[in-house]
Amino acid sequence: MNPDQARRFLWHALPTKHGTSFALALTTGLRPSEYLALLWPDVNWQEETVMVTRTLEKGRGWRFAPTKRSGSRRQVKLESWVATRLRHQYIWE
Repeated sequence: MNPDQARRFLWHALPTKHGTSFALALTTGLRPSEYLALLWPDVNWQEETVMVTRTLEKGRGWRFAPTKRSGSRRQVKLESWVATRLRHQYIWE
Protein backbone atom coordinates (compact mmCIF):
# COMPACT_ATOMS: atom_id res chain seq x y z
CA MET A 1 0.00 0.00 0.00
CA ASN A 2 1.48 3.36 -0.93
CA PRO A 3 0.98 6.47 1.27
CA ASP A 4 -1.94 7.78 -0.80
CA GLN A 5 -3.72 4.42 -0.64
CA ALA A 6 -3.12 4.26 3.11
CA ARG A 7 -4.60 7.75 3.59
CA ARG A 8 -7.68 6.83 1.55
CA PHE A 9 -8.06 3.56 3.44
CA LEU A 10 -7.85 5.32 6.82
CA TRP A 11 -10.30 8.00 5.70
CA HIS A 12 -12.89 5.23 5.29
CA ALA A 13 -11.73 3.03 8.19
CA LEU A 14 -11.31 5.57 11.00
CA PRO A 15 -15.05 6.12 11.58
CA THR A 16 -15.57 2.37 12.11
CA LYS A 17 -15.20 0.55 15.41
CA HIS A 18 -11.89 -0.92 14.23
CA GLY A 19 -10.51 2.33 12.86
CA THR A 20 -8.03 2.86 15.68
CA SER A 21 -6.67 -0.65 15.24
CA PHE A 22 -6.15 -0.01 11.53
CA ALA A 23 -4.44 3.30 12.32
CA LEU A 24 -2.15 1.58 14.82
CA ALA A 25 -1.28 -1.13 12.30
CA LEU A 26 -0.57 1.23 9.42
CA THR A 27 1.41 3.83 11.34
CA THR A 28 3.61 1.48 13.40
CA GLY A 29 4.33 -1.36 10.99
CA LEU A 30 3.57 -3.91 13.71
CA ARG A 31 2.67 -7.40 12.59
CA PRO A 32 -0.98 -8.43 13.16
CA SER A 33 0.17 -10.98 15.75
CA GLU A 34 1.88 -8.11 17.63
CA TYR A 35 -0.76 -5.38 17.59
CA LEU A 36 -3.54 -7.86 18.38
CA ALA A 37 -1.58 -8.98 21.47
CA LEU A 38 -1.24 -5.46 22.92
CA LEU A 39 -2.88 -4.78 26.27
CA TRP A 40 -3.57 -1.43 27.89
CA PRO A 41 -0.62 -1.77 30.32
CA ASP A 42 1.65 -1.93 27.24
CA VAL A 43 0.82 1.69 26.42
CA ASN A 44 3.01 4.42 27.86
CA TRP A 45 0.70 7.44 27.68
CA GLN A 46 3.35 10.02 28.58
CA GLU A 47 5.89 8.88 25.99
CA GLU A 48 3.21 7.88 23.44
CA THR A 49 4.75 4.45 22.92
CA VAL A 50 3.69 0.81 23.08
CA MET A 51 5.86 -2.03 24.34
CA VAL A 52 5.79 -5.19 22.23
CA THR A 53 6.45 -8.18 24.51
CA ARG A 54 4.06 -10.86 23.28
CA THR A 55 2.27 -12.14 20.20
CA LEU A 56 -1.09 -13.72 19.54
CA GLU A 57 -0.78 -17.18 18.07
CA LYS A 58 -3.13 -19.94 17.06
CA GLY A 59 -2.62 -23.51 18.19
CA ARG A 60 -5.60 -25.41 19.48
CA GLY A 61 -7.04 -22.00 20.17
CA TRP A 62 -5.80 -18.44 20.35
CA ARG A 63 -3.24 -17.66 23.04
CA PHE A 64 -0.64 -15.10 24.00
CA ALA A 65 2.98 -16.15 23.61
CA PRO A 66 6.28 -14.36 24.13
CA THR A 67 7.88 -12.99 20.99
CA LYS A 68 9.96 -15.59 19.19
CA ARG A 69 13.19 -13.62 19.50
CA SER A 70 14.29 -11.33 22.29
CA GLY A 71 15.14 -8.73 19.61
CA SER A 72 11.46 -8.63 18.68
CA ARG A 73 10.65 -7.18 22.10
CA ARG A 74 10.74 -3.46 21.57
CA GLN A 75 9.25 -0.09 22.31
CA VAL A 76 7.41 1.49 19.36
CA LYS A 77 6.66 5.20 19.07
CA LEU A 78 3.07 6.13 18.26
CA GLU A 79 1.94 8.97 16.06
CA SER A 80 0.42 11.58 18.41
CA TRP A 81 -2.98 11.39 16.72
CA VAL A 82 -3.01 7.58 17.10
CA ALA A 83 -2.08 7.90 20.79
CA THR A 84 -4.99 10.34 21.20
CA ARG A 85 -7.40 7.90 19.55
CA LEU A 86 -6.14 5.09 21.79
CA ARG A 87 -6.57 7.28 24.87
CA HIS A 88 -10.18 8.04 23.92
CA GLN A 89 -10.84 4.35 23.36
CA TYR A 90 -9.27 3.51 26.71
CA ILE A 91 -11.38 6.08 28.53
CA TRP A 92 -14.63 4.91 26.95
CA GLU A 93 -14.10 1.17 27.47
